[in-house]
Amino acid sequence: MSEEDALLEAEDAKDMEVYDEDDAAAEEKRKRNRPNRLKIFWNAFVDRLPDPDIVFAYKTVKLVQIRDRRLGLVYYGIMLLILLYIIGYIFIYKQAYVDVELSEGLVVVTASGTAFSALADGQIRPWDKVDAIFPPTEPGAIFVPTRALITRKQTVDECGSPYEPCQTDSDCEDSPPYKRRKCTPKGCTVLQWCPVPNPTDIKTTQSLELEGAHSFNVWIKSNVRFRTLDPTRSVSNMGAARPIQYPTSDGSPASSYFVHDLIRLAGMSMEEVKETGAILQTTVTWSCDLSFGDECEAEIDVQRLDATEGGIGGFGLRTANFYRIDGKLYRDTTQMYGIRIFFKSQGRGTKVSAVMIILQLSSALALLAAAVFAADFVMQYVLSERAHYRTVKIQETEDFNTDD
Repeated sequence: MSEEDALLEAEDAKDMEVYDEDDAAAEEKRKRNRPNRLKIFWNAFVDRLPDPDIVFAYKTVKLVQIRDRRLGLVYYGIMLLILLYIIGYIFIYKQAYVDVELSEGLVVVTASGTAFSALADGQIRPWDKVDAIFPPTEPGAIFVPTRALITRKQTVDECGSPYEPCQTDSDCEDSPPYKRRKCTPKGCTVLQWCPVPNPTDIKTTQSLELEGAHSFNVWIKSNVRFRTLDPTRSVSNMGAARPIQYPTSDGSPASSYFVHDLIRLAGMSMEEVKETGAILQTTVTWSCDLSFGDECEAEIDVQRLDATEGGIGGFGLRTANFYRIDGKLYRDTTQMYGIRIFFKSQGRGTKVSAVMIILQLSSALALLAAAVFAADFVMQYVLSERAHYRTVKIQETEDFNTDD
């Protein structure tokens, strides 16, 4: 090959390299200009979405002065009612700004006095607190007798029972293991303590009226403690040296009551209960304001418990005294009717609470929004000018967002 041919081949090869580079650049340019299907789909999806300035539009309160006396009367009228409710009912009447604790305490009762009974032989028997008050000591309760039935020198024997009347022996059924029952003028024979107590049989049973039992004096000592509001304080009259007799001259709380006063407070009279007795519930209630001290007032409430729809129950109890004469066992039975009184001490303590005040004020602020809601409702849906008021009340701005 000549030099001339070699030069021609070299030029041709160079031209081919330039052509290949131009083709690669053109292919790369075509790839860059090729449309991206994913981007086209995404742009089409975004174009279909609503305007975010509309979706996330911010709504704010616009202060508009409506010159309409009707709306003003509705707004201020409801506002006044809400304020009266909060101040008058919540704070003054209900006292919802205080913490309240209910508690129960102890009661110690002592009784003193003397009653008298006329005996069949004309003598007078006194009944003092030793033999009249039974049992002598009982927590929170006391029994004051008004009538006593005493059956003396009872022995175990067969005698007629007034609680099982009969006409013939066939009316008396056997009571195993005791048999051979017979009919007597006093009733069917029973193996029992004879003679049987019978208020209508003056030969066997002595009936005594305790005159003056209504004058027994009951001293009520009570206490109560509010462990949540103030655990260090104890409200009590246990340490009182002398009782305060009811009624007091200045109307202050008393701690000592005659039996007839308790009966009267229960809405009864002594004549109604002296034959069959009664059961009373006496409650001492302490009302204490512990905010700035221990100001307490005690009130007493007496209720009758044995009064039912079917009638009056009454109350009585029996005691027996056993002894022997010449080796034989005897007993004296005493059945007493009287006033059974239960006592209970309870308290209601209050104390100003900052938490309760904040809670009630927060509730009050929430209620005040009801006046705005009522006035807006009347303005937009009730008044004849509601269409005009609605255009003033609700206004939509232009889209001032320049980020699009």
